[in-house]
Amino acid sequence: MAIRNVTMTCNHSTIFRCFPDFVNETVDDEALRRRLHSFEISVIVISCICLLVGVVGNALIVYIVPKKDMRSVCNVFVANLAIRDIFFLTTFGLAGIVEHAVYITNGNVLEVMPLISVYSLTVTILATSGLLVALAIDRYQSIGNPLQSRSKKSFYKAYTATALIWIVAFILPVVHLIFKTPDSKLRLVVVIVNTAVAYVIPLATICVCFVIIVIAVRQGQQVSGESDHLTRWEFKRKIRVLRMVKYIVLLFSLTWGVWWGLNIFIAYLKYKDIPITIGHEVARDVTGLMVLATSAINPFIYGLTNAYFNRHLKRILCWSCAPRSLHHTSVTRSPAEFPFSEPVQYSIVKRRFSHSNGSGLADKSDLRMSVVEIESAV
Repeated sequence: MAIRNVTMTCNHSTIFRCFPDFVNETVDDEALRRRLHSFEISVIVISCICLLVGVVGNALIVYIVPKKDMRSVCNVFVANLAIRDIFFLTTFGLAGIVEHAVYITNGNVLEVMPLISVYSLTVTILATSGLLVALAIDRYQSIGNPLQSRSKKSFYKAYTATALIWIVAFILPVVHLIFKTPDSKLRLVVVIVNTAVAYVIPLATICVCFVIIVIAVRQGQQVSGESDHLTRWEFKRKIRVLRMVKYIVLLFSLTWGVWWGLNIFIAYLKYKDIPITIGHEVARDVTGLMVLATSAINPFIYGLTNAYFNRHLKRILCWSCAPRSLHHTSVTRSPAEFPFSEPVQYSIVKRRFSHSNGSGLADKSDLRMSVVEIESAV
């Protein structure tokens, strides 16, 4: 095989828009063609798997959240995160698949696909950062001030916050597309500022909320009145939900951190007038697959770390594996959420414990346990 100098320059975030121009690399042309073809196919296959798994998994999460026993402020943000993942997979992921498939088929590049990819990617970045910050603040308020977090005003604030986040996420990318990133030396500054606004500052805010929560829990600074309004069981449930949020944030920080780091590195190379090689573009594709995989993994985190999501997912995916109580009723609610205003259930509790002690009053701990038992039996 002939070995010759092949020069390439890349104008897009994938290696498939690399054309002979000015980057000098001594390679075997036929071997390079085979390797690029294999890589293109691998990208398409992995993207299709992420698209299928992610859309189905996140759609199940969106379907589960509106159920009565899943009604919480935290789940409002979780549902919006699932919607964001579906949007990202069906736009950025699908656009990448179509672009790669068209190039493999006839060697052409669809000019509209990069525009769709950039817009959907920017929307996803802004929505992800905003929703995760809101979710972390909600966990802080839920553990630090649970009585206020359970009020109707909290749901109104959650709906308002998510609406504002989505409005900003959809409008700002339009401005970004109108005022394109400069190709001059200012490009590096623009990328660094975008990284700080969309990644560093939100992640720092989330970390501060987590540190305050951990300090409060370890020092035993529970809310005044918790013994009257919240059971220890519900407090532990909030901690388990906090673990779910922790894993989501950890996955976000790792995958998107690598993505932002690579973008800063490539902007630095352009600032120094260092040619962008095929290896850099391959790295861009790999980081793109990483962020796609994040959207596909998130539903598994919800299901594995949250007992309520786990039970509902089992009920949907495997009816025979679901808990018996789910075949007839919804998931058992916490004692703090039990509707004592219902006369039938309350009368059962009253008759059962009317003579539980000498004063004729039921013990609070026994009453709470009986509520759970009665509700699961009704």
